[in-house]
Amino acid sequence: MIHCTTCNSPANIIKAGFVRGKQRFYCKQCQQHFTIEKPVELVVNRPRQTTIVDVAKSLGIAPSTVSRALNGKSDISEATRQAIVKASFDLDYRPNFLAQSLHKGETHTIGVIIPNIERPFFAGVLAAIQEVA
Repeated sequence: MIHCTTCNSPANIIKAGFVRGKQRFYCKQCQQHFTIEKPVELVVNRPRQTTIVDVAKSLGIAPSTVSRALNGKSDISEATRQAIVKASFDLDYRPNFLAQSLHKGETHTIGVIIPNIERPFFAGVLAAIQEVA
């Protein structure tokens, strides 16, 4: 049963369309429109990594909006940005660096082939490469 958010009355509530993907209601008693906020649904025991699409579905917004907010673009309102950051933290979202490197075409990885790691010379070479990198 739906209760009015203003007068808390369960009677005389009717559906009044949709606003930004949420059901809108109208209370005939206090003559107010309202929507009911759904809490962010947390998914436990996910078989895969959380994606931007999962964060967007939990908030009811577009994945491009989530991407722009997480990348620091200026065309997202601060309230929306904070909601996205909170939802991404709650859902344990982490960027997929392999996918990002495929998209950018660079991995920032150095490959070294060593014939024998047990020799002190090669261990010293590896240590020097790591220090410089």
